[in-house]
Amino acid sequence: MTKYNISIRQFCKAYDLEEGFVMNFIETEMIEIETRGDDYLIKDEHLGLLEKMVRLHRDLGINEAGLETIHHLLERMEEMQEEIRSLRNRLRLYE
Repeated sequence: MTKYNISIRQFCKAYDLEEGFVMNFIETEMIEIETRGDDYLIKDEHLGLLEKMVRLHRDLGINEAGLETIHHLLERMEEMQEEIRSLRNRLRLYE
């Protein structure tokens, strides 16, 4: 069961961000939220990704479009690494 433990408002206050920054990631479906009353809650499984995006934005000055691209490339890289692992395992059967 997934926990929803931090609101967008709390996250933005803690990181001194505008809510629009986080809402962009919701619109592009990079992170998922749940609505409870007037509050939007971020799934804790997405907090690490969101924190990584904030660091890249602040430390390297990467804009939101660039962050989306980086996220897409990292996901693609993980998929390729999984495929390589699978192919290596299949290859071991023939060795």
